Amino acid sequence: MRSKQQALIIYFCLQWAAAPLAAQARKYYTTAVEWHRSIVLCEFESATIASEGTLTQRYQTIAARVYVSRVLKDADALGLKPGYYDIEIPRSGPGAGVPQYPAWMGKEMEPGRTYLVLSDAGGDMSNVIARPMSAELVPEKVDTAGDVELILNSAALPLASQAERVAAALRPPKLHSSRMAEYVAYLVGAGAGSEIAPLRASLDGEGGMRFADEAKLALLGYLRTNTIIQGRSSENLFHALANLAVRYFIAEPEEPASRGRSERMATAILATDLPSIRRSPAGLAALRDVHLTPADAARLKSKADAFASDSRLTADWRTQARDLATLLAPK
Repeated sequence: MRSKQQALIIYFCLQWAAAPLAAQARKYYTTAVEWHRSIVLCEFESATIASEGTLTQRYQTIAARVYVSRVLKDADALGLKPGYYDIEIPRSGPGAGVPQYPAWMGKEMEPGRTYLVLSDAGGDMSNVIARPMSAELVPEKVDTAGDVELILNSAALPLASQAERVAAALRPPKLHSSRMAEYVAYLVGAGAGSEIAPLRASLDGEGGMRFADEAKLALLGYLRTNTIIQGRSSENLFHALANLAVRYFIAEPEEPASRGRSERMATAILATDLPSIRRSPAGLAALRDVHLTPADAARLKSKADAFASDSRLTADWRTQARDLATLLAPK
């Protein structure tokens, strides 16, 4: 009898100890959209400087009138509602030390600019917007609100179902945001084998290109971070990172208004993503396995050669471009 009681005690102790680990595994792919308490979409109607600090305390208070068009999340039941709000926003300036509310630092509050605000501040709408954790500019043609809604509606589903939903969403004509990029990267890192097969196929195809330029860079960054966290444990991560880095390197901008971003993107890939990929044996193997059409291979060689001979770039970046062309040269 005593041994049975001891066995039960040991069993429940093990269950208790394992619970946090199991929860952590289930929630590995939690994103900013999931953990922040309030998410709203707001557009600035006007913004003026209400007060300024001294030379040693460089801060401003901005008197703004904003229109909240969507309340995407109100997890604390604050009663947040769309409408017009007059808000005072504290904003630190460069050199002010550690800013109290860094989310609005450096942000342009011009009329017509729309921001996705992710906040953990309690109270009313004014407080939620004035003191957010993140304020992200929403480009006109990017479906940021749709991305947030998809994440919130899918996060509680089994991983395979989430991957299927995201794969279906990454179809033309919509462009997607950095929030979707974060979600995709976490799903790729959390899944294995057939669980994320539709998402992997989508990223290998047209779906991988359905991100706005800033979101493409964000996606590479999230994938790169997750490869560092997981090390050699996720072939999916290295595959996605290597494949997308090469395709984004040779890509043209999605929109005419962003012309020139392609070069900025390519430079960022040479400076950050390629060195990270090549430092890992698994990453280098994934890079060598990238398949390019003859047309893409020709574009890669042309662009890599141009970067390799560009004296404005650092020697390391030029070497990365030269090595990339060699690694992916037609066999």
